[in-house]
Amino acid sequence: MNVANLTDTGLRYGHATKILNIYVGLLVFYSPYFDPKKVKTVKHFLHVPLDSKVFKDLRRCTIKPVPKTIKDIDESSYNRLQEVIRKAALEKKLPPFYLDEYSWTS
Repeated sequence: MNVANLTDTGLRYGHATKILNIYVGLLVFYSPYFDPKKVKTVKHFLHVPLDSKVFKDLRRCTIKPVPKTIKDIDESSYNRLQEVIRKAALEKKLPPFYLDEYSWTS
């Protein structure tokens, strides 16, 4: 099945990436399967699961444009937002994935 057919089944780019990013992030950060030294390196490469809570915080930071809903995410907007988040996280020396945890607790 190619990406073009995903929308026919109801699975959109934003939904698919969110599920994958949550799974990988939780696996890396919270499972016993990874050596803490490797987590220290890998955590800076994980993508943020994008959803309405993250969008709300991105808007507060005056990031533009931010999609209205997860359904509006396509490959281009996904990559752009991940890059914006990664650059901001790098400036603060934080893993980008922390934005998801922050957004869900604020």
